[in-house]
Amino acid sequence: MAVLFEIVGSIVIGGLLLLNIIRLNAQVTDEQLRSTLRDIAQRDVLTLGDVLRYDLLRAGNGVTNVGLTPPIVTANPNEIAFNAAYDSLGAGTVIRVRYYTQPNTATPDPTDFKIFRYRNTGGGETTLMAESANQFDVTYYNASGMYLGGAADGLTTVTTAVASSDLQVIARIRVAIEAKNPIALDDASTTAVDERKLTQAEWITTVAPPNLNRLVN
Repeated sequence: MAVLFEIVGSIVIGGLLLLNIIRLNAQVTDEQLRSTLRDIAQRDVLTLGDVLRYDLLRAGNGVTNVGLTPPIVTANPNEIAFNAAYDSLGAGTVIRVRYYTQPNTATPDPTDFKIFRYRNTGGGETTLMAESANQFDVTYYNASGMYLGGAADGLTTVTTAVASSDLQVIARIRVAIEAKNPIALDDASTTAVDERKLTQAEWITTVAPPNLNRLVN
């Protein structure tokens, strides 16, 4: 009987050890998946940031008549539109570029939104740049660094669109983006929001488009 108890005890202990190993492997696998999802989110945010920075540096490029074609058309806390010429489109061809957001109701987080890039080339070209963002803050300054409007930047709590009379003196633009992977390890509505926060990535930059500085100086 004692031998039987020892055998049963060994089986129970072995089963518990096996269960712990399985749980440990599951935790490692989950963390590996989170790391992969985080890397994908980081890559997507960096790609969006690179394209946005490329566009912003060309804001005002090719604009010769500021009164007829203003370099900055819209300067809101979560939206920016500007005119610019691109060498790939031919010399002197000025187009409108716009970045804006729309709600994303397909995710469990009600604060999620999409970021789009629009160019009025041909019949108009709209590109989805981020599917699951929770921050797209744009802040505007003049050449002296004075806040003109847009999102709060830590130095000011004001959140307002730039007045139309100040659009032509915008010289620096700060952009802060935060996005996360739209995929969650646990799709249950009670945990998916928290899960996806573990995969979020951010990108912040301040750009001084040379053509805007040329136009305001």
